[in-house]
Amino acid sequence: MASHNVKGYQAYGKVARTSQHTGKATNALSLSSKHDITLFQETNFLDREDNQLKKILPPGYKAYYSCLNANAAGVATVVSPTLASSHTISKIPLPPLLQGYALCLRFTASDGMAFTVLNVYLSSTSAAARTEQIKNLHNSLPHTPFLIAGGDFNFVEDKFRDSSSQSAHYNTTKAFDKAWGDFKDKLDLKEVVQKSHTFFSGRSVDTTVSSRLDRFYLSYSETDWATVRPYAFIFSIPLPLIR
Repeated sequence: MASHNVKGYQAYGKVARTSQHTGKATNALSLSSKHDITLFQETNFLDREDNQLKKILPPGYKAYYSCLNANAAGVATVVSPTLASSHTISKIPLPPLLQGYALCLRFTASDGMAFTVLNVYLSSTSAAARTEQIKNLHNSLPHTPFLIAGGDFNFVEDKFRDSSSQSAHYNTTKAFDKAWGDFKDKLDLKEVVQKSHTFFSGRSVDTTVSSRLDRFYLSYSETDWATVRPYAFIFSIPLPLIR
């Protein structure tokens, strides 16, 4: 499984593509072809553009969307032909507040075994907005023994451990901390830890700041954790793009 914030997929499917859009298409194809499930955030698709990824993916891949508008948010989950053919995939309804910010899919095999994948792009505007989104997720999602939550969470759990600047920008609120803690407790979520920072901003080495905004969480039991030993790492994409 992979997760990638694409910073906008607008203009895909049009004849006149910029080099940046072509590069992003190449990255999407590379990630999707190497993983059974790929989570994309900040797709910036409109509702009527929910077939755009299909145009750049090989036959057999399935793409699911939650779209907001052409200038903000949007998430998409791409499923490989192997997984799509061996599972029934259903979209779990979420409240309107989460449109473009979360997408939840349930995968059920022919023997009845199932798991759930939550693709998340929390709001970058404020802790208050993220608090409401987490509360809505908390109230909408039932407890499941096999839940995978991943994406761009737009906050860090510990700014001294997970960011290079430790600035007030990474401060949370008591309301958010409670909502986030309640959400993780209800769904038994634990992070698949990797220490590398995933977000970088700045135009020079001296001004660049970084943080660990992109993460995966699992609801595995202690036995599953010990047996599977999940891990996360930074995956190289063919065409790194700065925007």
